[in-house]
Amino acid sequence: MLKLGQGLDEAAIQTLADANELTINRLFLSKHRDDSMMLLMSDRKGSRPRIRMQITLDGNPRREFLDEAGKVIASLPEEKNKR
Repeated sequence: MLKLGQGLDEAAIQTLADANELTINRLFLSKHRDDSMMLLMSDRKGSRPRIRMQITLDGNPRREFLDEAGKVIASLPEEKNKR
């Protein structure tokens, strides 16, 4: 495997990434110390989470849909103070 400085520079890595020829982490599942769980699904480049699903500490499911900036644009169930 080549390392930076051994014939593989950052521009070459970016070229491969732009062509989707590198392994990209688009799906991430985690269990936290407080026993909550979360599943993140990212965009095609793996750089931005776009869907976040979780089971809260009280056992309720929650899904959030995120824009490119990471702001929640929709969620299920909807927040009670939004109508």
